[in-house]
Amino acid sequence: MTILAVETSTSLHSVAVVGEDGLYAAETVKQTRYSATSYDRSHRWSIMPAIDRLLHALNVTLRDIDGFAVSIGPGSFTGLRVGLATMKGLAYGANKPLIAVPTLQALAWNASGLGLPIATLLDAKRGELFLAVFHTVHNSGTHGSLSCAMKPQRLPIENVVDTLSSQMHGPVIILGDGVPLCRQML
Repeated sequence: MTILAVETSTSLHSVAVVGEDGLYAAETVKQTRYSATSYDRSHRWSIMPAIDRLLHALNVTLRDIDGFAVSIGPGSFTGLRVGLATMKGLAYGANKPLIAVPTLQALAWNASGLGLPIATLLDAKRGELFLAVFHTVHNSGTHGSLSCAMKPQRLPIENVVDTLSSQMHGPVIILGDGVPLCRQML
């Protein structure tokens, strides 16, 4: 099964094609919050050309894609709208399934094999962070799953350490673009 996936909820926008053998190809770009001119803003990375470049590099078409995946946040409202609208249109046009992927949970999968609780932090702007905590649940099959230990919430940066301390006892893996914002407090 070949999946075209898009992440547009954070400042790192990406397009990837994944399959049963793992990642086939990806393109990622860091979106800056401010650009110097309207010319810069109008010529930044765009999702459809990125999808086209990726598919062309793999020598595949949308007909070769078995399904679509898109991040659903939390995150940038505009980024989420662009990603969801694009992927919904592609899935509808190709008559293929579309799956919504919670951004904080997808981020936690990166550390799911390490055997520790995983706290995911995303910059919510204006001095706030999105925070969620997950535990890896080992199943009898080859892949485990993630269990949500603390539902996603938006908090002031200064409350993150207290919130984590009240929920977690012992070591925890902390990852995401919100980590640099509260690194000194951790």
